[in-house]
Amino acid sequence: MPPDAKIVELKDFDLTKIEETFVPAVFERRVSKAKLHKIANAIMDNKFTDNVLRVVPSNRGVTYDVIDGQHRLAGLKYARESFGLQNYDLVLFVYTGVNQR
Repeated sequence: MPPDAKIVELKDFDLTKIEETFVPAVFERRVSKAKLHKIANAIMDNKFTDNVLRVVPSNRGVTYDVIDGQHRLAGLKYARESFGLQNYDLVLFVYTGVNQR
């Protein structure tokens, strides 16, 4: 049986709040710089089509642990720092009742 999940839309999410809202799950792979640049450029060229993050509620001082989407978040952070992007629409699949590994 799949875990319970709810969809949360974050319209015009303030990208300065990435670090206080999200942290990669402890089992996520390292962020690829090549992938990060590709995502940031797609965002800035309005060609980015995957703004969905799969998350679980966190107990590590932030709101969510990211179980799928750490490259997307890193790309958004890079677009903020390098190109001045301030806000972006995000969609969260928030899984409940799931234990992290």
